[in-house]
Amino acid sequence: MKKVVLLCGLLLVTLAASANPVIARMIARVWFDAADNFYLMVGEESVYYPSLATMTVSTMAGMYAFPANYTPPPTDVYVVNLSQVIPGLTVQRDSDYFSLSWDGYSETVHWGPEVNLINDLHALTSGQSAVQVRVYIYPGWAYNSWAKDNSTTGTSAYEPALNCSLSVHVQDPMGNPAANIPVYMSPLASIDTNFTPYYTDTNGDWTGVSEAVRTRLMIYDPATSNPVADEILFPEPGQTCQINTVVSAVAADDPVQVPSGVMQLYPSVLNRSSGSTLHLKYEGSQSLHQPGELALYDLRGRMLANALLPVSGEVEWVLPPLSNGIYFVALRDSGMQLARQRLTVIK
Repeated sequence: MKKVVLLCGLLLVTLAASANPVIARMIARVWFDAADNFYLMVGEESVYYPSLATMTVSTMAGMYAFPANYTPPPTDVYVVNLSQVIPGLTVQRDSDYFSLSWDGYSETVHWGPEVNLINDLHALTSGQSAVQVRVYIYPGWAYNSWAKDNSTTGTSAYEPALNCSLSVHVQDPMGNPAANIPVYMSPLASIDTNFTPYYTDTNGDWTGVSEAVRTRLMIYDPATSNPVADEILFPEPGQTCQINTVVSAVAADDPVQVPSGVMQLYPSVLNRSSGSTLHLKYEGSQSLHQPGELALYDLRGRMLANALLPVSGEVEWVLPPLSNGIYFVALRDSGMQLARQRLTVIK
């Protein structure tokens, strides 16, 4: 998920791949050395901003300014020992925050032992750094977060040298693997359908590799729509985080199980120009003997609307207002599922 943020006084860089404006990053990395000196690495994107010497630094202890005679190094990527450069700078290794501010804008990283969304990561140990990474890119949106790295250099200023793994296993109460269960993950506090879910395989498993960023992971029971897992993870570089959970059953109306073809749906993407009207046509091998039952589901398995499909097998269905995201339209006849198709809403 991304958003375009227009801030007064900020220059925006353009991603070649998407041609969308994305705010540059001033801070590339921060870390402590063995003597608790605090270091800042400034990345090449800093060329879009004023001089570091004009900015202010904040921690839990207060706000600090660079000395009047301080001149940053004349390179795009450089490292500054802030404990040495800024007199009296106090920043705690175990729990604190660091903020760099300029022109009404700031970049801030929080760390501490609490397992909640206040902190971006847990405390940095010797040799570790916090790296500002771009965790989600989508046309019109960009989000940055803070990843842990096991080095202070990495493969580049903004890329950690070592990632982490996330592993999920879902089963039913009998111990059988639960396939096609959506796994939602986000480095943000909220999770919505702009974050396309991953799905468990036939063994009830899903595994992914990413930067070691704070991650909120949620899994919903497809039968009840209640969360069966809601975890806030603070993975360490190189770590595998294992999440095991149980769903009551894989619901018969699980919207992620989409059979192929016998119902045509047009348009498959609703946007501002298309409006909210769907054209549906049933093309099964056997004709309907009575009106079919149409139901609209979201990715959590909640039914949002229903209608009848005439025996003729064709209908125009005006849907209720829907948020951006992915939905499924199911067709049933006398309780038996006949077809299911995917619908995307982008407005």
